[in-house]
Amino acid sequence: MILEVLSMLAGGSYWPHYLIQLAPMLSLAVGLWASHDRPLRRVTIYAVVASLVATAGCGIENLNASTPAGQQIGRWLAASNQPGDTATVLYGHAEIELASGMQSPSPHLWSLPLRTTDPHETRLRALLAGPRAPTWLVDWSGVDSWGLDRHGRTTATIARHYRVAADVCGVPVWLHDGVR
Repeated sequence: MILEVLSMLAGGSYWPHYLIQLAPMLSLAVGLWASHDRPLRRVTIYAVVASLVATAGCGIENLNASTPAGQQIGRWLAASNQPGDTATVLYGHAEIELASGMQSPSPHLWSLPLRTTDPHETRLRALLAGPRAPTWLVDWSGVDSWGLDRHGRTTATIARHYRVAADVCGVPVWLHDGVR
């Protein structure tokens, strides 16, 4: 289980669904401990029942939820774009790209590949300032998410070449300067 926790920490992203990797080892450990201790067996039963209830509650809530914000932003982009427009979502949320129907000139639709192949965001800034710059830019989680723009260079590049066109579901959507 220590290896699972270390691998989650080393990954640098802490999405709730990553916790699933703890389930096999945690289940094995609880099963081994519970077989030898009657009070622990009761606690284990309560924990399992509580987990099932919580999981069912989350599932029911998701069934009742309205369209996720990412899909709403993607639909907004799809309704707002012109032929030939492109879009890039910084650091993730590829569902926005998919719902928009637009292509991205950036090969990084997730933060991990960006952090691995362009850790100082040099290529990202060159793209945003260059001739292939995306028409639309979505800043889902902040330009300095995960400490990627520590010196503010990407923020400055965006400020020089883009303007906020809309705030959709609380997320700024930027439009390249010179585009109407």
